[in-house]
Amino acid sequence: MENTLKPMEQRAPAAMEMETFMAQTMQLMQRMAEMVQATNERMTELEKQVRMLEKVTPGQANDLNAAIRERAAAACKEYRMTGLEKPVAAAIRKTVRLATGARSVREIARCDYKPIRELVDSWDEYRTMKTIKAKGANT
Repeated sequence: MENTLKPMEQRAPAAMEMETFMAQTMQLMQRMAEMVQATNERMTELEKQVRMLEKVTPGQANDLNAAIRERAAAACKEYRMTGLEKPVAAAIRKTVRLATGARSVREIARCDYKPIRELVDSWDEYRTMKTIKAKGANT
């Protein structure tokens, strides 16, 4: 079987122009696809930043504060440390501040509400409780 494709020089000029046009169009479409991909990545990053800017609602902040007080009371009961709920609550708030970087419960990002609520509900630091108990016994 004989090769039906002619060398580049023997092809019709119109076919060569069409081939060049198609190659340029293909390159242009690849660049456009790359630009769209980069734009999508930037938009995703911006959405994350916007979510981090939205703070918890006042109701969520009140709920977190109530959960901190409840967990402090439960931990004090568990460790037999009645009357030391405030220092335990302060320790829980410190853990929340360290986990989120927020200065108060009201400054926590809205997207962090659920994980922080779970952190508060499961908080149990033996060393901290032992330290608070020792300080409470000395006063």
